[in-house]
Amino acid sequence: GRYKLRRIIGEGGMGVVYEAVQQSPRRTVALKMIRRGVTSRSALRRFAYEAQTLGRLHHEGIAQIYEADTYNDGTGEVPWFAMEYIAGAKPLTVYANDKGFGTRERLALFTKVCEAISHGHQKGIIHRDLKPGNILVDVNGQPKIIDYGIARATDSDMAVTTLQTDVGQLLGTVQYMSPEQCAADPDILDTRSDVYSLGVILYELLCEGYPYDLANVPVFEAARVIREKDPVRPSTINRTLRGDIETIVLKALQKDRDQRYQSAHELQQDIQRYLDNDPISARPPSLTYQVKVFARRNRALFLSTAAILVVLIAATIVSLVMAINASRSAADARAAEAEVLLKQERLQASQMYLIHVLAIPTPSIAQGRDLDHTDLLRIAGEDIDEWFAGMPGYQDDHHALIGYFMVKMGMHDEAEKHLLPALARLEAQHGRDHYKTQFSLITLAKMRNGQGHPREADELSAEVEAWVRAKETWGPMDIEFLIYRLEILDALTRWFDVVTLAEDALNRLQEVTFERAADGFTQEEIELALKGFLGRNLARSSQLQMDNERRQKMFERGFELLQEVIQKAGALAKMGPRHPVTLASRTDLTICNWGSSRTSYEEVQEALDELKLVHGPENPLVLQYELLVANILVNKGQFALGEELSRHCMESLESQLDPDHPSIHTAKLALGRSLAQQEKHEEAVLLLRDSIELLTERL
Repeated sequence: GRYKLRRIIGEGGMGVVYEAVQQSPRRTVALKMIRRGVTSRSALRRFAYEAQTLGRLHHEGIAQIYEADTYNDGTGEVPWFAMEYIAGAKPLTVYANDKGFGTRERLALFTKVCEAISHGHQKGIIHRDLKPGNILVDVNGQPKIIDYGIARATDSDMAVTTLQTDVGQLLGTVQYMSPEQCAADPDILDTRSDVYSLGVILYELLCEGYPYDLANVPVFEAARVIREKDPVRPSTINRTLRGDIETIVLKALQKDRDQRYQSAHELQQDIQRYLDNDPISARPPSLTYQVKVFARRNRALFLSTAAILVVLIAATIVSLVMAINASRSAADARAAEAEVLLKQERLQASQMYLIHVLAIPTPSIAQGRDLDHTDLLRIAGEDIDEWFAGMPGYQDDHHALIGYFMVKMGMHDEAEKHLLPALARLEAQHGRDHYKTQFSLITLAKMRNGQGHPREADELSAEVEAWVRAKETWGPMDIEFLIYRLEILDALTRWFDVVTLAEDALNRLQEVTFERAADGFTQEEIELALKGFLGRNLARSSQLQMDNERRQKMFERGFELLQEVIQKAGALAKMGPRHPVTLASRTDLTICNWGSSRTSYEEVQEALDELKLVHGPENPLVLQYELLVANILVNKGQFALGEELSRHCMESLESQLDPDHPSIHTAKLALGRSLAQQEKHEEAVLLLRDSIELLTERL
């Protein structure tokens, strides 16, 4: 027609852009034609819609459209449109770099971009594909927004009909897409999606990098990162951006649309305030908001953090109460008052530390790191001495508590660094018979058992048991200490001792009334845990009885207790069907039923699968249950299956534990039994001899 093509100046996913000359009026234009082969009805409609959309926009910051039509190339109609040619155009970031712009000059340039996007928003148009390549800067330094090819008109019925086919597709460049755009549903987008994209562009303009590292990441994973991960803070790339600039960028990048700038105009205004040395309107997200967002995205880690928090608060309150009680009995009332004030000051320090612990995974402290519960404990432990400088007693209390949680998480070697020094200082300060010393002793016993030193664990936990039994009245903490002792006895397969101690603890529990123990458990939950220990070990002890009648009675009582635990624990809101106590009891019950031929091996596998779902397939507790099943398989004559399962357990434990850990050699015993029954004597003898020697020494 009236246009002569000169050269290709750009290519995109759908179109090719030419430099062309229009005959009347004579001028150079950019002429965009659809890419040959992209001839679907949806693509043609979207291309036509791009022209119509751009025709509604008249702003010096938006490339003007002149004409739109179709051209028959002999195979059909090819849509095209002619628009303003931007002489000497460079993408936004390239232009800023070539000019050697500093931070303030880049911000001033960016305000012009915001102004142009704001004009489009006022016309009810969302760009949806904002990126530096779609923001060209002319030789006069004026940015021009191009390619509204996937824009959506918020007030247009046409948008619904032309773009509804895009549901489920990720249109646009992933790195610049908003979290809601990653959901691939155009109906949930509004102008704040463009604000997010502007935030990414501003980040790139200032940091010469991206908020997320998405190199070589599949699209679906990139979309998940954008929806769930926090961006790397700009100040970690360029320290000069710390403060207001970083606050502006991060506000534009908020995943929650309500926390973002609500328009491009708001973003522009805040940047201008900074350039004018006026206070900006944006403020960093509050700690409360950060915690809420973190809790939504990382439920499991948040719950473990909250559990640590509960115990630390409880321990601090106990310390304060004891201090007040001690002060009341002091002869000098003024000295007592001063002591209470000191304790209150330390309580306040503890509360601030607790807030710090809870805030560790939030962006202000994590600063782009992907933290899990082990990182949280590690950082919290490293910060104790700094937070409680000049308060050695409180330092030791918190080292003991962090060590306790590390033991619960299986971080035994790291826990030792906290527990041993804390125990020595607590004993020197309070004596061996103080509850803080005993708490550290029982935690140390759990740690030694986890490290594979059961005799030392037995000795330490026996001392704690004797300390509890010597007391006239027991409190919730005393019974918790005994539960830790039960865990060690259970691991040592001292089933009769477990039965005796669990029955004693249950009897004394009836004399105690409390709302919650130090670990946050209610009286009912502790009772169910004790009954679970009792039921499991009654069933196991029955195997060692020669008297058939007594054996049957023990088994039946254990069976009934396990059923009671499953029923009651499953009904408790806090515990539920997947609580460790419920799961352990259900697994024990299923294995007991299977051992006495009341149920099938398939049901045992289902119980183990449920256990793996909560604890993980390689968790030592799960592997111990699998070893129990492997031994029963051998008893039932299923030697090959017993070999397969016990070998899996042995190899899994070897990959996690010290080579001399008793759990590995318990697995070797089970494997040796299954091999011997299959007359694979050579390997069986090696395994059995090695394991018997080590287990005799350790146990």
